[in-house]
Amino acid sequence: MPNVARMGDMCIGVCCCHSKPTCRTKTGRIIVSSANQYSGSRGVGKMTNLVLLTCGHVSKIVVSSPKNISNAQGKGRVGDMIVGCYKSGRIITSSTNHNSG
Repeated sequence: MPNVARMGDMCIGVCCCHSKPTCRTKTGRIIVSSANQYSGSRGVGKMTNLVLLTCGHVSKIVVSSPKNISNAQGKGRVGDMIVGCYKSGRIITSSTNHNSG
């Protein structure tokens, strides 16, 4: 089972909200998470939570656990997809103590 993503965990993908060159590989961090469910003292990332890319653009978590729920939304996990300005972005860091189905 993949580990649970949290506030501040990293993502990577291709941001396509730039003029030239059109798409660039960028990293980002989860900037919105659960206000009352934690993993390693950081809020758990969940479906629709926002990610801020290093270029300043914002995307959101769109794939999450169908079984492990936080505040009525699936918890984000390593490998889950991020979209918005990101084209095929993924969560790449997470809690080493908690996993999610």
